[in-house]
Amino acid sequence: MKINVINGDMTGLCSHTANQSSPWWKLDLLAVHRVLAVTIFNRPDCCPERLIGAEILIGNSPSTEVAQNPRCGTISSVEGTLTHTFHCGDMEGRYVVVILPGQKRILSLCEVEVYASLAGMLLPLFVHDIKKT
Repeated sequence: MKINVINGDMTGLCSHTANQSSPWWKLDLLAVHRVLAVTIFNRPDCCPERLIGAEILIGNSPSTEVAQNPRCGTISSVEGTLTHTFHCGDMEGRYVVVILPGQKRILSLCEVEVYASLAGMLLPLFVHDIKKT
């Protein structure tokens, strides 16, 4: 089933996985980019705590194993904000992964914005081919 997590709508449509072990979401940038920042938008209606512990990984390994790609950041708290922005310091990679390590977890995302450069240009990347895991 295809779902839209990167669709420009930060307030409406959200998506979530089933209750499972280490649920994840992955974006293939189709080429190696320098990732400047990643912004995650949490659910405004319920369950914001589902994102606590989520890790943002950037790298060239298509694997969703946490140790395969370097970590840009971890969501440690959801108090008082629906958005979480991580400055990745130009980490290079083809894949951006949001993973929620642990047993019986549900990963909820409303929007993911990736700011990356390729050939010296800075632009947000919006992709509409997201699959529910």
